[in-house]
Amino acid sequence: MEVTGPFDASQAAEDTIDPLDSAELLEVSGYVEGYASSYSHRQDLFFVQSIISVFDSARSARSFMTKELQDLRRYQGQDIEGAVLRSVAEFDASALGGGASGVRVTAGLTFADIIVTSVIWLHETAVLSVDVISVEQADYNPAALRLAQRMDARVKGIISGQVTATPSPTAPPAGNLKGREAAISQGYDLQAMSLSRLDISIAAIITSQGYDELTESVATYNEEIAARALTFDSGTSELVAISLTISLEATPAGARSTITLAKGVNPAIFSQAMGEVFTQMSGIEPDELTSQIMQLPPLGDDSIGLAMNVKTASGNFDAHVVVFSRGRVMVQIVLVGPEGEVKSEDTINLVKFVEEKVVKNSPA
Repeated sequence: MEVTGPFDASQAAEDTIDPLDSAELLEVSGYVEGYASSYSHRQDLFFVQSIISVFDSARSARSFMTKELQDLRRYQGQDIEGAVLRSVAEFDASALGGGASGVRVTAGLTFADIIVTSVIWLHETAVLSVDVISVEQADYNPAALRLAQRMDARVKGIISGQVTATPSPTAPPAGNLKGREAAISQGYDLQAMSLSRLDISIAAIITSQGYDELTESVATYNEEIAARALTFDSGTSELVAISLTISLEATPAGARSTITLAKGVNPAIFSQAMGEVFTQMSGIEPDELTSQIMQLPPLGDDSIGLAMNVKTASGNFDAHVVVFSRGRVMVQIVLVGPEGEVKSEDTINLVKFVEEKVVKNSPA
């Protein structure tokens, strides 16, 4: 879960270990309300997350915490919704009090192993936790414990009245709104950020566009552009297709997270993941794929690019994939053309053009 702000039982259920958990089960178990804060780090850390979950009694809180720890052990070695819990190792967090436990989990995803270092503890009717999530094999146990101690001191200070400062303002919740309505209600027009008919060559056609109603982001807008005949021009490049995905995330940290992760993994793994994007876009399985990280100028808040050469039975192609974030918006652009016909300068110019549209159609 990448969110900053209040979250209900449904959102909390998505964050538990057990995939069978639901909002109804949590509410029956005494769940009342929760709040989470996420913070991004550019390099070593994917992000840091702190969560407080309030229950109707101290007994309910303890039962929830116990079940979470038991589920980690129970599901070790199993695939949970695309992530394999490769290892679960506990470490001493007793100095924190509140029955605190420290856990370091290695979760295997398709493109990388993610290390989650967590401290979880109790305070009266609340369960508190801090997660440090990284792609590095570093020891974050001491850091997670220090963060937990600071969070615990703040909670106790607020309850006693010694701490009166309020948290930084966060994005307003979208309530039950989905897709376009959720984005527009928060001042973002994702469709206006995409490429219009006037922005592309007359030899190209927009084959599909629209909001993705199944997205896990606040909102996601997808657009596919193809050549009317064989190719279409973009600057001096000759392209066969452009794919554009624009996502609105809950926080700027969430928008940067994919880029942070991509920069932390082995380039070959990133290339493999982007090869799958090419296959989904074209419907063609590569026979051979080579790639290199693109040298990009400053784009958005953060960015990464990959230049690929794809050899297939039906021909050879070059593809450029650029992902950038600007505030809470993440954009992925894929340009595909015949081998030797996709120019880096044209790709960068198109990305800059889309970035201008992102700025124009986001809150000031």
